[in-house]
Amino acid sequence: MRAALAAVAAEIGAGDLAAVAIAWLLRHPARLVPVLGSMKPERLAAMVKALEISLDRQQWFAILEASEGRPVA
Repeated sequence: MRAALAAVAAEIGAGDLAAVAIAWLLRHPARLVPVLGSMKPERLAAMVKALEISLDRQQWFAILEASEGRPVA
């Protein structure tokens, strides 16, 4: 999973893997609501950057396949 997030982060120029993960969750068709669980202002600011991250369909499915550990067809 970390490798897939890192690959997508490198493609889009995002420095924070957690922000890419949150961006992925925000675009999930089940309309998930991420719970951040941090009160540190610097971590919260990094997570807000997830709102600026745009994942294309290929990137989104690459992360999904990594999360499930198998190809998604």
